[in-house]
Order: sequence, then structure tokens, then C-alpha cells
Amino acid sequence: MIRENISYHSFFIYGLIVLGSNLVIIHYTKKWAYMLLIIMMGIGSVSMQMHPVSKEQFLEGEQVTLKGIIIDEAETAFNQVLILDQVINVQKDKAVALRSKIKVITNYQEDFHLGETVLIQGKVNPLPKQYNPSDFDYGLYLKSQGIVNEVKLQQVIKRWPYKGVLYKIREKVRMQIEYIFKGQDDGLVSALVIGEDGDLNADTKALYEQLGIAHVLAISGLHMSIIAGGIWWLLGFMNLDYEMRNWMSLIGIWSYSILVGMGVSVMRASIMLTVMLIVRSLWEEDDLLSSLALAALIILIGNPFQLYQVGFQLSFTALLGTAFYQSIYRFIKHECGCTKSVLKICRILLPSICIGFFISPVIAYHFYEVPLLSVLLNVLLVPVFGFLLPLIFIVLLLSMVMPGISFLLAYSILGCLEGIKSIGAFLTTLPYATLIVGRPSGLLLILYYGMLCLIGFNLNNIWRNRNYYLMGAAGLVLLIGLLNTEGSSVDITHLYVGQGDCTVVTTPKGKVLLIDSGPEQSGKKVESYLKYKGKRQVDLAVVSHPHEDHIGGLIDLIEAGYPVKAVMWQVPDHLEDDYVFRLTKLCKANKIPIYKGYTGNEVRIDDVCLQVLWPYKDADYSNANEASLVCVLKYGEFEELFTGDIGFATEKYLENDLDDLGDLEILKVPHHGSSYSSSSKFLEKLSVEYGMISAGVRNLYGHPNRLTLERLKEQQIEIMRTDIQGALFVRTDGKQYTVQSQIQEE
Repeated sequence: MIRENISYHSFFIYGLIVLGSNLVIIHYTKKWAYMLLIIMMGIGSVSMQMHPVSKEQFLEGEQVTLKGIIIDEAETAFNQVLILDQVINVQKDKAVALRSKIKVITNYQEDFHLGETVLIQGKVNPLPKQYNPSDFDYGLYLKSQGIVNEVKLQQVIKRWPYKGVLYKIREKVRMQIEYIFKGQDDGLVSALVIGEDGDLNADTKALYEQLGIAHVLAISGLHMSIIAGGIWWLLGFMNLDYEMRNWMSLIGIWSYSILVGMGVSVMRASIMLTVMLIVRSLWEEDDLLSSLALAALIILIGNPFQLYQVGFQLSFTALLGTAFYQSIYRFIKHECGCTKSVLKICRILLPSICIGFFISPVIAYHFYEVPLLSVLLNVLLVPVFGFLLPLIFIVLLLSMVMPGISFLLAYSILGCLEGIKSIGAFLTTLPYATLIVGRPSGLLLILYYGMLCLIGFNLNNIWRNRNYYLMGAAGLVLLIGLLNTEGSSVDITHLYVGQGDCTVVTTPKGKVLLIDSGPEQSGKKVESYLKYKGKRQVDLAVVSHPHEDHIGGLIDLIEAGYPVKAVMWQVPDHLEDDYVFRLTKLCKANKIPIYKGYTGNEVRIDDVCLQVLWPYKDADYSNANEASLVCVLKYGEFEELFTGDIGFATEKYLENDLDDLGDLEILKVPHHGSSYSSSSKFLEKLSVEYGMISAGVRNLYGHPNRLTLERLKEQQIEIMRTDIQGALFVRTDGKQYTVQSQIQEE
């Protein structure tokens, strides 16, 4: 047995890889300029440690008094969110100005306004943790936004109204959008024009994400290009020179950036376009790769945590895809002797295809699936939104002077948006609209992008020596295949699903066994983890008993359309329960067979065996917890006992059966560590090395109970807890096994 904790120093590991590869390059090419890359990586790692969001953090639970300006406001289903900038931490003896922003969570129904200054008192929320490897890293996201802490509002001490015009203009635009579109746009127009997605319909947003076109909803390079292009076109009629048109375009995009609040994505797009326009003005030609490098450097100097944000990665990989397209198109045009009609088709299709090649691994890394239709949809819809955005701006301007015409145009815009939504909804029903691929490894990403860069920068030489390169490509594909070959180990993951149980077992041949699934709201967590592992179906779902914290996630999973091949449970036919009824109905509608498990039953999935120890056919089902399915998972010499929510009574029944088992290694501790389970005699009989407790952070039941923890310690059982350590991972080859935790213990 080996005990491990997951290391989170991938940045430095990749740094060492880059260092080693650069030293090899330097040795053979004698080009010491490559050392600049190593120096920049070192500066980047230091700047992360010294950045305000790393140094200005408050203590969890600390009472703070803060003064700041509201730069963003949104309402969620549960609360209101404010973002404060220019924050001053008002202490008893002094006031300390912060360079970071603060996120304020409030349940108060006060009417806050953008731009006003507030003095508030609040309590610092715990820093967000990533409890499962597939969970969104919310803490890192806040850092990338320059936000140092979340504060729960307790009291508004004083408010100062905003006296300027900027936020008033923005509020006027928002009100005008509401007036013209009557709330029938699903919040799309506000998102497209002023970058406010608080009113964006959740289903519409999910649809755009599933189709791979969510980038059009954020103010980005598309918006800035339209604004700059519009100004360039208008100034062309005035016969202004090339340089003046560039500088006026810069003024236009930065004025718009200030108007919409200069959010992270807005700033990123503005900086990227600014660098490109300046380079064009200075040298009167485009140098896309140099412009990209300079823009990335400027953005990362401001906030190095941007490097980890999906928006940053997608923006720059998309532009790298554009550079790749330019190289491919030049080759086709000058070397392949294609006709004008073929070249025209290439100009239409190749940009989206090349961009798709570059952004797909980023999408897979963050979302674990690739929208296969995104290339086609971007070819079709990006021009559509390129037309819609100027039209929306025109409608807003016309509404001030000719509201009748603006209403007619608004209806045409609504019709277009509804058409996109309907077509998109239909496309998502098509088979293979998205492909679940799992999270690619760092090595696979290096090989993939290395191959694309080799092709892009060396296409002529590759074409002349294509036979050799084809052999090399075949070898690379073989290497990638070997890297992704399933091993001979079983992976057992006790997911963190809040107050509930959920275990995902992956067999050596890639089959999936799901033992319980947590509460209903955890269904998305379970689905996300399965996609993270690259799994496209659950081969068997086991429900220990029909309580919501064990069955709810499975219901949500099936309702979401995730394939489940079979279900095993033990529920009496006469039981009237809402969750039982819903799952039965779903299984019937989706033709999922349901099997009942009794003592002595065995289920085999590949070389993994699940043996049912409890309940007997004539067991008392009046207490659902005591009637929980108790199973032993066996793989080679390794055994783990799953106990559902049984208590002392069932443990006593099982004591004789435990003598027939081999040496158990791991116990899934019954009933989340309740005081009425895990008796001393039961634990003594088991003689396991590890006890896995699945419980929610600060749950209302006080699980795990102090007495249970003491009994586990008396038997020298090492305790692992999802509420403290996040997801718990077990990997075994049938002889040895390792135990890891998502969150390292302090």
C-alpha cells in the first residue's frame, strides 16, 4: 500500500520540461535567444506569488469594513453580486487601499447602482476550493479577474451616489434595450452590447456553450473588430489618411471598452486589437505572431493568472489558428495551382477549420468534450452576428429619434435570434453533435501543438519530403495511441457531492460502475467527472437505498440524457416514494433495465466483481437505511466494502458474513460517519486500513460524528474525508493500491 497526495505544481513541472528542451535546442542551434523564454517563465512564476490577489487576502470569517466603487452588479437565482473596485479596507487605526477587487454577496434587496460608492461591513467567505478534479476552479477564476476575496454583506453603512455620466449612459443603454426588446431576447442583447449577462437565460447560454459558439456572447475581438472596422469605413469616406484612421479606430474601441466597464475579456480584446493597429501604423504591415506575443505579454504583466483563464487561452489559440490558416492558404495558392473557385471556397472554410484545430484541445481541456458542429456553425453564424451587432447598435441609436422604425428592426433581430436558437436546439439532438474526449494530458497537448506548429512553419519543406514526414506522423499517432491505452488498474473515485454518497469505479477496459450518485443537485458534478474521464456512458448504476442524497444525482444524470445501461437497487415494490417513482419512470422511458440485488448476488464487469452481502430477501424494509445494499468490490486481491447508510442493527447481522471475506483494504464508512453506525465490534471484524467518509462541508447533521471518528482511530483506521480532502482516489492493480486526495492536507 502506498499513500500519496496529488501535487499541484504542474506550472513548475512544465517549466522544467521547457527548460530541458530549450537547453537541447541551445546546444544544437547555439541560439541563446531561447533563454529569454526561460527567463520570462521565471518572472511569471515570481509575479504570481507577488501579485496583489496572492498577497492581499483576508482571513476566513474575518469581519471587515470596506469602502469601494461598484463596477459590476448582477442578480443570480439565490443572491445579488457586486464587484467593488478601488477598495479601501477601513480598520480601527488606519485605512489600507487595496489593489485588488472584492466580490460582495448580498441577500439584501437594495437597489444598488453602477458607479456609486458604498461603505459596507461584512464577513469574509472561505476561499473557494476545487473539491473534484473536474470541478470549475472558481478560486483561480477569481484571481484571473483580479478579485482577492468574497465578502458576505452584513450591513450597508453609507452610500454615495455616482455623479459622473459614464455609468448613467450604460444604465440608459440597458433601459433602452429593455424598452425596445421588451425582455423577449433572453438577455442576449444586453450580453452582446454591454457585456451584462445577469439576465441571460440559463438554457440559452447552455445551448450556445453546447454548440461551441458561446464566445459570441462575450464582448471580445468580434465586437472590437466591428467597431474598428466601422470607424475605418466611415473615415474612408472622409478621405483621411491610413494612420489617422488607425488612431481614430483606437479611440473608438477604448471608448467602447470604458463604456462597457473594462472587464477582463473586454480589456483582453482591446489590448490585442490595439497592439495589431499600432504595429500596422508603425510598419504599415501586419505581423500577427509578433503582435500576439506582445499583447499576451502586456496582459500577463497586468495579471499573470490570466494565463489559466479559458477565455485567454481560446482568444490566443484562435488567433494562432488564423496565422496557421494564412500559412496554409499561401501554400495552396502558390504551390498547388488551384482554380479561383477552389481558392474562394478555401477562404470561406479554411479559417474556421484551422481555428477549430487550435481551439478544440483547449475546449477539451476545460469542458472535456468537443462540439463537432462548432466549425460549421462558426462559418455560418460568426458572419450572422457580424451583421446583427451593427444592426443592434443602429436600432439603439434610431430608438432615440425614430422609435417606430427601431421597433420594426428589433422584431427582425428577435426573429433572427429565435431562428438561431431553434436551429441550434435541433442540431444538439443530432448524434455526435458533441464528442466526449476527456481531459487531454499535458504531454498530449505538447505533442499536438508541436505538430501543428511544425506544419505551419515548415509546410514547403514537409511537402517536398512528405514521405518521411508521413512516417513520422504515423509514429506520432502510434505514440499517442500508446499513451492513451487503458492500463490494468481499477480506479475508484469517491466524489465530493456535498452531503451524500457517490463513487465512480472505472475498470481496466474502461467500463464505468456508479455506486450511489449524491443529491439531485450533484448530477452535474457526476456528469462532469465522467466526461473528465472521457466516459460516454455508465454501464451499471447501483443505488444503495432510495434516499435523495444517494439517488438524486442518477435521476438528474438520466434526465440530462447521459446514457445509463442498467440499474441495480433493492426497493420493495409497495414503497411509495417520489424518487423511486421518478427513477422507475425514467428507466422505463429510456429502456434501462432495473435489477434487484440480494445477498449472494454477484455482478461482474470485466474483471471487477461486485458481491452483494445485504439485504436478505426477507429483510425488514421499514427502515430504508438499514435495508441499504451492502456490497464488496473485488479486483484481484483488493477489496473495498460499500455500506450505504446502514446502522448498528445491520452491522450486527453482517458480523458473521464478514468472516467469509478476505482481507478488506478499504471501508466506505456507513451513513457519512453517523454516531449510530460504525460500531467498535463491526470495525474490529473488518480490520481495514482506510475509512472513506463522504460528507458535506459544514453539513447540518454534524457528520462525521466525533464518537465515530474516535472508534475509527481506536482501530487504527486512517480516516479520509471528502468534506476536508475533496475527492478521494484509489487505484489498484489487484495487488498493491494507492490512495490520493484532491486537496492536500495542511
